[in-house]
Amino acid sequence: MDKVKNPIIIDQNYCTAADPTKPKACKKQTSAVEFSNIRFKNIRGTSATKEAIKLDCSDTVPCRDVLLQDVKLIFHGGKHASATSICNNAKLTEAGSNVVPKTC
Repeated sequence: MDKVKNPIIIDQNYCTAADPTKPKACKKQTSAVEFSNIRFKNIRGTSATKEAIKLDCSDTVPCRDVLLQDVKLIFHGGKHASATSICNNAKLTEAGSNVVPKTC
């Protein structure tokens, strides 16, 4: 991957604004499709967004059995900023090895 926006993303709370120039916070979604047995393995590259890994799963149907292994994503935006990750309601399997940025 080279300068990818949102390289690893699961977003069960996604919504769009009527006017993209005036974004508003989205309401938490109350329904979702179940995500399970997901594998992100052997992924390398740069992220165009600071948040390189986003696992934002539903409160009512959490993601489960998610594995991240041998992942290295670097933020392309500057020398002093590091890529970040966010995990909400994501149940990872055993701690994956060699994951940058560190998750959950």
